[in-house]
Amino acid sequence: MPLAVFISYYLQIGRGVPPTFSGLILLAAAVGSVSAAFFVGARSGKTGRLRRYLISGAGVLLVGAVGLALMGTETPFWYVLVALAVFGIGQGATVQFVVLAAQNTVGVNEVGAVTGFMSFMQLLGASIGLSLFTTIAVARFAALEAQGASTADAYALGVPEVFLVVAAFAAAAVVALALLPKIRLRATLDLEPPPPTGPIQTVS
Repeated sequence: MPLAVFISYYLQIGRGVPPTFSGLILLAAAVGSVSAAFFVGARSGKTGRLRRYLISGAGVLLVGAVGLALMGTETPFWYVLVALAVFGIGQGATVQFVVLAAQNTVGVNEVGAVTGFMSFMQLLGASIGLSLFTTIAVARFAALEAQGASTADAYALGVPEVFLVVAAFAAAAVVALALLPKIRLRATLDLEPPPPTGPIQTVS
């Protein structure tokens, strides 16, 4: 999760916690993500339905992003832990399964191409997003320090503002996923029968 970098900034620089404690708090997002992925995978595989889980996951992601955006200089660490867990749950319920949804909208012979395209777009989006969020964060750190805030306070107040932008993207994702048609997971393979391989016989 690239955004874990900003949470580390918030915890270690903004709040002065040691790296070990910061890593333990970040573990909440990983546990939430894995748990959500396991649950959605099991449920969608059993019911064949995916769209409802994508929309719900994006909604949970939005809630988690808003929760992280409300952090401050004296936010209890249990609150950060819970907000990270919620954010991780939303991420785990959406990121992997958007690819699965795309795979189930094309024929089996095109799954490889779609998977490669989706993976490329996710990497591209992560790179652009990380650059955008870093630019926003650095600008806010500089602005807060110019207003007289200490470095620690600048990080503790600036990092949450990054998650306001993340929340805006999450809200857009909820709308986009709500506009998707119903998606049913493929139950059979639609491979075409192979062409004949033996010698061609003609009937006279």
